[in-house]
Amino acid sequence: MAFLTLGLTGPTGAGKTTVSSFFLEKNIPSVNCDLLSRKVVEPGQPALQELVQVFGSSILLPDGSLDRPGLAAVAFPNPFYKHRMEGILYPKILKLVTQEIQQARLEGKRAILVDAPTLYESGADQLCDRVLAVLAPFPLRMERIMARDGLNPQQALIRIKAQQTDAFYLERAQDILYNDGEPEKLEQQLVSLYRRLFP
Repeated sequence: MAFLTLGLTGPTGAGKTTVSSFFLEKNIPSVNCDLLSRKVVEPGQPALQELVQVFGSSILLPDGSLDRPGLAAVAFPNPFYKHRMEGILYPKILKLVTQEIQQARLEGKRAILVDAPTLYESGADQLCDRVLAVLAPFPLRMERIMARDGLNPQQALIRIKAQQTDAFYLERAQDILYNDGEPEKLEQQLVSLYRRLFP
C-alpha cells in the first residue's frame, strides 16, 4: 500500500490533539508543527538570529531564549512584520517536516499526520497527499481554549478571530470532521474515515 501523508488542520480548540491520539493508536505517528516551530527558534538556531536582526534584541528573554509572547505582540498586529516572521520560520519548519515524513517512510509506517494549525498558510499542505480539517462550534472552542491556555474570554476571542473561518477549511480540505463535544460522535467519524483511507 502506498505511503499516505495526511495533513491535519483546523482552528484552535477544535480537537486536533484528539484526532492525533486516535491515529497514534493505529500506529500512525504525527509531526507536530507547533513543537517544530519552538525547536527552530531555540538559542543558537539560525532562525532566532534572523528574528533578532529583523525585530531587535527586545524579543529575547534575559537567558537569550525567545520571548514568544513578546514576538507575537510585535509581529501579529502588523501584516508586514507578520509576513517577515513567517518568511523566516516557515521554510525551516517545512524542512524538519520533510525529514520526519522521510523518517516515517524509512521506518515502514503506512502513513504520517502533519499536524499544523497554519497548514495552508505555511505551504505544508504541498507536502500532503490529502488534508483533514477538524471543526467545532464557536462557543465550545472558546470554552476549550480558555480552560487549556488559562485565557479570559477577551483573550480567547482575540485568538479565535486571528484565525481562519470554517469556510476557509471547508473550501480546501478533502476530509472534514465535526467535533461538537460528544466523543462518541467524533470517534464514529474517525473510524469511518480510517476505514476509507486504509481499506
